[in-house]
Amino acid sequence: MKHIQLGLIFLLIALQSFAQQDSIVISGTLKGEGSHRLALSFQSEKKENYSQDLIGGKFSFKIKRQAEPVLAWLQLNALANGQSGTNEQSAGQSSKIVSGTDLFIFKSDLQISGAINEFEGISIQGDVENEGFMIFRSTAQPLITEDLNLRKQMMSLPKSDSLLLKALINKGQAVSMKIIAKQKTFIATYPDALLSWYLLGRMPNFYTADQYIACASLLSAKYRNTGIAKKVTNKVASLKSTAAGTMALNFKGTDQNGQAFELAAKRGKLILLDFWGSWCIPCRAGNPHLKMLSAKYKNMDFEIVGISNEHPKTKEERRAASVGAMWKDGIDWINLLNKDDTDIDVIKAYNITGFPTKILLDKNGKVVLRLTANATNDLDLALERYSKMGHF
Repeated sequence: MKHIQLGLIFLLIALQSFAQQDSIVISGTLKGEGSHRLALSFQSEKKENYSQDLIGGKFSFKIKRQAEPVLAWLQLNALANGQSGTNEQSAGQSSKIVSGTDLFIFKSDLQISGAINEFEGISIQGDVENEGFMIFRSTAQPLITEDLNLRKQMMSLPKSDSLLLKALINKGQAVSMKIIAKQKTFIATYPDALLSWYLLGRMPNFYTADQYIACASLLSAKYRNTGIAKKVTNKVASLKSTAAGTMALNFKGTDQNGQAFELAAKRGKLILLDFWGSWCIPCRAGNPHLKMLSAKYKNMDFEIVGISNEHPKTKEERRAASVGAMWKDGIDWINLLNKDDTDIDVIKAYNITGFPTKILLDKNGKVVLRLTANATNDLDLALERYSKMGHF
């Protein structure tokens, strides 16, 4: 009987030890006044959500250890009635979002500390995965705080105050570009950091295709097979078909004026393939700049070919949307409706996943560069270089 009891005791100890090894604790202390609740959420095998009131500024989440690093969101909420207590007591209380921050959850306990009124700058200690966040924040935190404050100001403005709103938007865009520059610097400086995979996955529009592919190739193989890195590796795979030096896939069709078109017949010209849509605000906003480039480099046989992706149900409606946008924007270069005017699905063939996407071809029909959105000046630099040197 004694042997059986001892066996059960050892079994319980072993099970308890296993349970401890199978979980991690995220705990800490936040200094500040008022009653607050923390909400922790992340996607693992399923969507996981936890919440807990701060009691004396302290909190502790016990969650399952993860098979690989996952991105989590830690959100700070202010309780409306100023009362705190157990989670059950405060479950029905209304709350207001104060701030939030990203962090990685993996296999180690995490210790968090900081101030409630500077929550976006909290310290996260305990594993190598979150070291990247701490390093990045040490250089970018003033900009992150400024960006957050500008967003709060914009949300609180009355709709009638359009001049101030425009000024705040312009200032916010300038701050955002500074943050992007900081992120690029971090990725280049810390290729071994998990955060570099995460940041690169969020910003393909701020690199040319070849810059993006090259940058991804330098990142740590340690995290290459994680879900966080998958966004990058999938993007790289989609970009390789139009990497610099590859021959652009030929397609034929009929333009908006009913004239026959074939891409291969444009050899001897510099061609910019502009994938756009009448519904796409960034596409339309970029048209004045394209008009400037078209006029500036016309004498070196530079020509724009638009491939329009429209959503209306009928071909007539799609054509009306495309032609109407061209007329309003004052553009007259060749344009073809994808699939309606082309012999192939050009958008699918070129792996276009975002609009606008621009692909510059040299006079031999080979890709020079590919970029999405209007976030960089790489197209301008390439054309300027060609105008001065006669090559890319």
